[in-house]
Amino acid sequence: MISHSNKFIFVCNMRVASQSISKSLSPISIYADNHITAKEAKTGIPTSPASIRLCSSDHILQQKSSHWEDYFTFAFVRDPYSHFLSTFFYLNKHRYKDTMTFSEYAKLQESTNYSSMSDWDFKGLFDRISDDDGKVIVDFVGRMENMEKDWRYISEKCSLDGIELQHINYSMKGGIDDINRYYTSKEKEIVRKLYHRDFEEFGYDR
Repeated sequence: MISHSNKFIFVCNMRVASQSISKSLSPISIYADNHITAKEAKTGIPTSPASIRLCSSDHILQQKSSHWEDYFTFAFVRDPYSHFLSTFFYLNKHRYKDTMTFSEYAKLQESTNYSSMSDWDFKGLFDRISDDDGKVIVDFVGRMENMEKDWRYISEKCSLDGIELQHINYSMKGGIDDINRYYTSKEKEIVRKLYHRDFEEFGYDR
């Protein structure tokens, strides 16, 4: 999403309260597809399968690129174990129609080099907000676990007076109780491989 009135660009990450944030910011923003990575927004060049399919001729992507250096840019991340599990809940409901166990899903992701995660090239959330040199290129990285606090910071930074964070399909499902219920050491090993940069860069507990 991009807002010219408040001069910010929000890089959405799937299953990280993206619908809640997008809905909250929609009155002052131009909506763009959630698949766009920070690198794609900065360069104006779509590279993932979803971005090429949905945004290759999208003028909003070019707007993001032309204003990237001047606007405040931000994204949110989430604990890798929680994010992987939440993505399973979502895809199992909408794509696999509740026919797959979490163990089967984790093995599928591993065996397909994670190409079944979605139709964008997924190597963890860090990959979606960094450049080819491994440097985070958004101005601010919020955390879903600190959503209220980080939203207040963004509100002050972007002058979001009177805009409250809505809660659309937003929950902490995938929290510690769910992690303890669904994960074995095998699934944790898979997640550590998939999200290894997230653990390293954001300091989440392994």
